[in-house]
Amino acid sequence: MEEFKGEQPKQSGLSWSTPVPSTPPVKPPLPAKMSPVTGGAGGGSNAKYAGMIIIGVVAGILVAWGYTAWRAPA
Repeated sequence: MEEFKGEQPKQSGLSWSTPVPSTPPVKPPLPAKMSPVTGGAGGGSNAKYAGMIIIGVVAGILVAWGYTAWRAPA
């Protein structure tokens, strides 16, 4: 390692500063949202969650039925 006495040597090349962009980035326009009735991109989040709940309940019933059938005496 080098020992510094007094002033630190001036670096050439790399620095920790970030260059200022010449123009700000342009955001693309947002797509138009469709109504939930048509089932477009904007709607359907409630239907998605309801479907996941229904699938979870059906899977739970199947697992419980399989467990009781497996543990039942012959």
